Amino acid sequence: MVMRKSLKIASYIGVALVLALATMIASFLMRGGAFRQIQSVSPGICRLVPTNHGSAEDIQINRQTGIAYLSALDRRGLVAGNEVTGNILEIDLYSTNPKPTSALESVPEGFRPHGISLFYMQDGSERLFVINDWFGIEERIEI
Repeated sequence: MVMRKSLKIASYIGVALVLALATMIASFLMRGGAFRQIQSVSPGICRLVPTNHGSAEDIQINRQTGIAYLSALDRRGLVAGNEVTGNILEIDLYSTNPKPTSALESVPEGFRPHGISLFYMQDGSERLFVINDWFGIEERIEI
């Protein structure tokens, strides 16, 4: 009789543990999007936009204005040992014929941009942070 009662309690505990584990697994899968429907989206028309500044390593898009900022540097020229200076380019993504232009009033000497990040201030202004491999000597953060 005591054995049967303890077996019954153990089975209740086992069922409760299995239900708790199943709930945790289902919750994990739902938060991970395992049961979500995905809609196929076409990217539209893709075309080459020449930068005339080498390649772009990083890009930040201001979704409010439709301006894309690119950190551009002639990395092939840099590897070949040429003295190259990079630039921050901007492209109007809403333009029918987008052309990259310099986003800087003047390009600093020894400017070699890498990663960039667009930060939105509380007053509505924006700051573009740029990692600059200054003359290949040291890395600096430029704003």
